Amino acid sequence: MKKLVLFYLLINSGFAFGQETYESVYVPVSTLERTYEGTIYLFPNWEGKFEIYDSDNKGFSLANLNYNVLTKMIESKFTKDSIFRFEAKKINFIKYASKRYRFYDIRESLELFQELYISDNVRFLKGFNVTYKEGYINPLTQAYIQKEKCYIVEKYFLKLNNKNFIELKLNKHSILKQLGDKASQIKKYASISKLRFKSERDLFMIFQYYDTL
Repeated sequence: MKKLVLFYLLINSGFAFGQETYESVYVPVSTLERTYEGTIYLFPNWEGKFEIYDSDNKGFSLANLNYNVLTKMIESKFTKDSIFRFEAKKINFIKYASKRYRFYDIRESLELFQELYISDNVRFLKGFNVTYKEGYINPLTQAYIQKEKCYIVEKYFLKLNNKNFIELKLNKHSILKQLGDKASQIKKYASISKLRFKSERDLFMIFQYYDTL
């Protein structure tokens, strides 16, 4: 790990930010080359309008960024030959494509989660895992018949009334089970409003209603 002045690095990459010192690391792109099909990165494109807010809530914009789901690190392609990794504990939250992401320590390490609904009483998050499908090798030629593939799998987590986070399946039974004495009212509201418990958008409305009870 190296101590780097982020201001100097980002200005020389066409970015702008305050004069803050961060721990960070460069990784040669050659060490990150894929030997499988698929991706370990959260966002489909590295290019876009990304806003990062640090632990002091100071914000800056980056033109290219991604989240490595495997290493749990925010990365930027600093040059075509190297990747700049940001220290997770220095980041408060990230905004991208009208969505908000924040690091949480839910599964024994800091990971980036998408905040689907946040209030004083409810935290509804989406997390991400990498899973692999084993490839097949021709025993005679030792060549791949089918390469190993990797996929990003989504997991949902819910925290109510300052209790611990629990992993949540998006179905009516699992969600109503967590809502205690408000479950019957929520069930009725969802039915009248034709809201689905499998829909992130509909669950946003369901948790909004939960907060009014």
